[in-house]
Amino acid sequence: QQLLMHQMAESQSFAWHLRLHLSKHGPILAAFAGGIASMSASFALWQASHDFSIDSLAIEVKSTLADQKSVRISSLEQLDNDGLSALYLLNLKLNKVPRNQGRSLTDMVQLIRSDISAYEAATRRDFEAMLIGAGFHDIHAQKYRRRAYEWHTTEIYEVNEEFPRLTRGMIMTGITEARYSVNLSAARDCLRDLTDVAEGPQSILQVCAK
Repeated sequence: QQLLMHQMAESQSFAWHLRLHLSKHGPILAAFAGGIASMSASFALWQASHDFSIDSLAIEVKSTLADQKSVRISSLEQLDNDGLSALYLLNLKLNKVPRNQGRSLTDMVQLIRSDISAYEAATRRDFEAMLIGAGFHDIHAQKYRRRAYEWHTTEIYEVNEEFPRLTRGMIMTGITEARYSVNLSAARDCLRDLTDVAEGPQSILQVCAK
């Protein structure tokens, strides 16, 4: 269940994360969310290299407990910025809390279903297919409610030449795949301000506005 929560938080609960931040970063993240949801945004598929892609900009979303220093990287492509104008790793840090003080996986799924209820039927079907692909089944919804989390803070990193990573172009011939962990303490020089990422040159908002 913890792995499923991790997978869902990475790939499908970004809208939930944005909503939690609207009170703090209001106009910036509201526009960010709107740009991603617009027709000009190209959402990465479940099997794609990055969680979200918008033109030549990509975002990799990770979720960890607040005191956890490392994030799991599941492939050699996940932190590969070749051919991209920018690649960001957004780390959503969570606290595990009593059920009545936070949101569970089931809560998050229901929230997203509500958010996309007015979307085209194909979009809703795609989301339901992704849920099944992640191992979420409504028959077990009550079981998923047993663990609850609340947002603690968010960090966003620019994945560049200074960021510790493995890519296909870095490894020896014969290595076909790799899964590894990155200690984000070693990537502090790549830490960026969320506002700068949203508003600066080659920003998320500028790409969405094209």
